[in-house]
Amino acid sequence: MNMDNSPEFQLFDDYLRSRGMKFSKPRRIILKLFLEGEDHKDIEKLVVEAKSIDSLISRSTVYRTMNLLADCGLADEINFSGDRKHFENLSKKKHHDHFFCTKCSSVGEFHHPMIEKLQEEVAQTKGFQITSHRMILYGICGNCK
Repeated sequence: MNMDNSPEFQLFDDYLRSRGMKFSKPRRIILKLFLEGEDHKDIEKLVVEAKSIDSLISRSTVYRTMNLLADCGLADEINFSGDRKHFENLSKKKHHDHFFCTKCSSVGEFHHPMIEKLQEEVAQTKGFQITSHRMILYGICGNCK
């Protein structure tokens, strides 16, 4: 499938142009890998994948590109474990929260309207207006028990 005509490619191209930057071949490769990959892309795995396609793509190019994708709203940086960054594709996602397995580093997603409602109620009682939030539940997944 040619992703160059996808809304994500167009959005990123427009974003780069608005900042006087080029949509280079390495950036195209990185975006394609990010969009094709798992929902929560480990940055170091993305570096390895990008280098396997083009050995001239550096770690810093991958990091800079992912930061640009986050800046333009296509990706969200999540640090589940403190040691490695993950990026989540936001282009087709609605709000959700996460599970993170501390043994195998697998990531799961969930959404529960009651949790969202309770968060709003707690915020209201404190006179706090929530503009965004992130919840990560840490533990051991069913495969690692």
